[in-house]
Amino acid sequence: MESIGIKFPFKETEQGGMFGVTKTEEEKIQSNLNAFLTLKKGQRVMHNDLYSPLYNYVLETWDEISESSLNEELLQSLEKFFPEIKTKQIVFDFNEDIHLLTVTITYLIIDLKVENSVEISLKTQQ
Repeated sequence: MESIGIKFPFKETEQGGMFGVTKTEEEKIQSNLNAFLTLKKGQRVMHNDLYSPLYNYVLETWDEISESSLNEELLQSLEKFFPEIKTKQIVFDFNEDIHLLTVTITYLIIDLKVENSVEISLKTQQ
């Protein structure tokens, strides 16, 4: 079977290639979401509007206003850059003891009618 994309995050492969590859549409979308959620503003020189809004909030005070604003920005970004999915739910879990924000996004792949989720955790202090 041929590949349809590069798997993110990068890691060595057992098949002898430099990058792992995605072989299904579901795997490709999952990998692209992981890549998007870790993309900081300014990292894509020719496409500088493509970045995760998560990094706008990592050094901010976490409260209801931040949560609501981030939720809205994430929804807008996902709708703009991932038209093949429908966001079902975004859950924020902030652990104050270790200053860790975990974001879980549950989504539906429209054409496949498959539900899946992606999770990312970010330190909110350095």
